[in-house]
Amino acid sequence: MLALFGELRSVRSFVQQVGRIIRNPSRMRGAIAHVLDHSKRARQTALWNEFLEYDTLLEQGDPAALDLNQRSLIDSLQEAIPGLLYVEGRFRVPAHISELELEDVQLPLSANIFHRPKAVSVDRIKDLIVRQCQEQDCFFHVPNPAADTVIVFHIRVGVSPILEKAFFPEPKLGVSLVHLRGQYAFVYDSGPGFGAAAVSTRTVDGSRLGKLFGQSSSGKLTQVSMHNSNLGADQVRTRSTSAVSVDQLAPTFDEHGYVLTTATGYSLGHRGDTDGSEIKIRRYIGVGSGRISDFGGGLVPFDIWSNWASEVQRVLDGNVRPLRVFSRWAGPAGWPQNPSPKNILLDLSEVLDDYRTTGEDELPQDQEIDLSELCADVQNGRFSIGANGKDCEIGIVAEPERGKYTLQSPELDARYYSVAPENRESVIHYLNRTQSFRVIPVTPGYFYTVGQFCRPLIQFGHQ
Repeated sequence: MLALFGELRSVRSFVQQVGRIIRNPSRMRGAIAHVLDHSKRARQTALWNEFLEYDTLLEQGDPAALDLNQRSLIDSLQEAIPGLLYVEGRFRVPAHISELELEDVQLPLSANIFHRPKAVSVDRIKDLIVRQCQEQDCFFHVPNPAADTVIVFHIRVGVSPILEKAFFPEPKLGVSLVHLRGQYAFVYDSGPGFGAAAVSTRTVDGSRLGKLFGQSSSGKLTQVSMHNSNLGADQVRTRSTSAVSVDQLAPTFDEHGYVLTTATGYSLGHRGDTDGSEIKIRRYIGVGSGRISDFGGGLVPFDIWSNWASEVQRVLDGNVRPLRVFSRWAGPAGWPQNPSPKNILLDLSEVLDDYRTTGEDELPQDQEIDLSELCADVQNGRFSIGANGKDCEIGIVAEPERGKYTLQSPELDARYYSVAPENRESVIHYLNRTQSFRVIPVTPGYFYTVGQFCRPLIQFGHQ
């Protein structure tokens, strides 16, 4: 018997679960397998019926059904393209994904920087990326990994969103790259975050990232965004500022309580050119995501990108003094003595257009997600929020050894599904992956946001 309490969205994942029942080697002849479908309007049953129709075509030897897969579609497209094409001002030879190697790629000077996983080999990282490609129905190719680098090419065949019922394939080539350098893992994902998920460690904290804007005659910040540590309903929660030089602005009276989330400005660097002198570079850092991007360098071969990663590593590990302006905001701190959550505020502002209601819990289907924007009290590791007008309970656990909080809520995941073409993750999976929430712990004076604890310059809480 198979009981599905969480709805599966693809035929493949549903059939795999059914297969685990009928492949039971100890089953008796003539035994009947039962599947309990709890989905709204029996959507799981509809998936099974679609599979049975496909299976019938296979039995009849229908050539279209026999060749119905993403790889055959890609192969057909490649066969239809001549051996040489004039594209974007130059002659190009069509690429076959199975022949691509690390040396074939060109990358922007950009990466998410994580702490290097302990006791995890490049082969293990490769296997984790491959598993995600399989789960996402991607056609992929894995060159042999280097000693410190894994790269996986993948093709996702999307469907044009401007067509209501018809199907027009839109294949897109992507790459997931993990480069181990010193105590860090540099990750570049051109599409879904397969590489970041495979590494699954803490990103580099803001105090280290601040070194990438070192004190120099050219160093300055021109744009910053911040989160407020005061979660009151009558408070500004996010603030962005742009200026010729942020450090030349007079501080606001409450700036000490804000946490830096992103910064753009100028610093000195080489852009991977080991033979050249330092130049003025426009740079971006994202605290929480561990993101660094150097603008103006265009796309570069992997050897230049690798040199750039080494350059960034040396700055992170060196004695570079960050710009003084960073001292305006709440500084990073270690985990408090008691990190148990007292209050929490979820933040789905980046993905509000990506989720719709499934029709569960007597809610109309395909409505936009609408979560309460008020801070919730946490009691015994659980809290409740309004989700499209109905309360939903969520569990939260502090995991200091992993440097993160973990949310759990089968109820919330059953209520919404993703419509994002390149990311089908659940709401809870998104929140856990990005740590897109703010937490006030039991220990006073601490504040958790963008994946790290901070302590405002002026302390709050019980004195």
